[in-house]
Amino acid sequence: MEARSFKENGSIVEENSRAPINSRGRTIEATIRSGQRGTTMLRLLVIALGLGVVVAAPATAQYRYTNDKGVTKEAQYKLDVPEPYRDAAIWIGPTGVGKPALSEDQRQIKERWGPVQKRADDARKADDARNAAERQRLAPAR
Repeated sequence: MEARSFKENGSIVEENSRAPINSRGRTIEATIRSGQRGTTMLRLLVIALGLGVVVAAPATAQYRYTNDKGVTKEAQYKLDVPEPYRDAAIWIGPTGVGKPALSEDQRQIKERWGPVQKRADDARKADDARNAAERQRLAPAR
């Protein structure tokens, strides 16, 4: 049984010539001793910590209200808004299926924004058509 030593990742590793070889051409014992398992565990730890940060992120406010002193505050739930200000609280969270409707101010802004967005879209489409026609005109004939 022939064994040879070599240096890998700063540590001396003994390789057994009869040991099974992995896809990278190293023996399984050399792979385990070289510390590749440690880097895999470190990667898993980093991923787990990253997911923990995403899950532990605080929720955003959903309601905005103004108190008697004129200070604007935000709350996650309508029940968190003090009783005297609850009816005047405005929904500032996302809208859609299962969400409250837009407030009057938000609805007016959306109505004003619709035509502006349509003009911008039409201008972009016209510009794209002009650019395509120019590219076709300048392209060499086949």
